[in-house]
Amino acid sequence: MNNDEQRMSYLHNVLMLDPSFLESVRRLNDMEWDFSGDPVFLERALIRNILDRYLKGILVADDVYQWADFVELREDIQFHAEDDIIPSIVHALANPALEGALTPDSAKTFLLQLE
Repeated sequence: MNNDEQRMSYLHNVLMLDPSFLESVRRLNDMEWDFSGDPVFLERALIRNILDRYLKGILVADDVYQWADFVELREDIQFHAEDDIIPSIVHALANPALEGALTPDSAKTFLLQLE
């Protein structure tokens, strides 16, 4: 597997917040920051999946915070320009001190915005 394929595999693991999330973050942090390849796009369905897992108790608020904080800063993870709700929600999830902690009520509100 070449470097770009490894990066895409790690990014997929990160976006899915799968059990190897922290290992994938570590591996991505070891790679060069500048990336000239095609980015991965964060889709509404992925955010809905993360929030659903939080509401079911599979994830805790800190898991979601760590995920959003990492996703928000990546050049190789992009948001579709015409969808301004995705960056807004990711920002809110990544910044609980500014935007308020994630709660079941706020998760439900975000899910409604993502419909």
